[in-house]
Amino acid sequence: MTEFGVPGGSAAGAFRWSMRAAEQDYSPAMNDVGYDYLHGRGALPDLSRALQWYRRAVTRGDLYAEKYLGDLYRSGLGVPQSDAEAVRLYELSAR
Repeated sequence: MTEFGVPGGSAAGAFRWSMRAAEQDYSPAMNDVGYDYLHGRGALPDLSRALQWYRRAVTRGDLYAEKYLGDLYRSGLGVPQSDAEAVRLYELSAR
C-alpha cells in the first residue's frame, strides 16, 4: 500500500503529482496544491501561493476550494477578514 496515493508514499511526491494535474487545469488538484502550500505538506508553506491556487480552483467551480477560501476570509488569514465574502464562498460550496 502507498501513502498519499502515490508510489513511494511521500508528501513531496504527492505534491509533485498534484502540481502536474493542477497545471493541466484539473480543479481538484488545484485545491490540493493550495492545501499543500497552506499547510506545508510536501512543499514549503507559502500563503500567497496557497491563495493563488485556491482562487484558480474557485474560478473552475471546485466546491472544496470555495469552502477553504471561505475559511481564510472568515479568519482573515492572508486576506482582509470578510464575513460577507466568507458567506458568499460558503454558499457557492453548498450548491
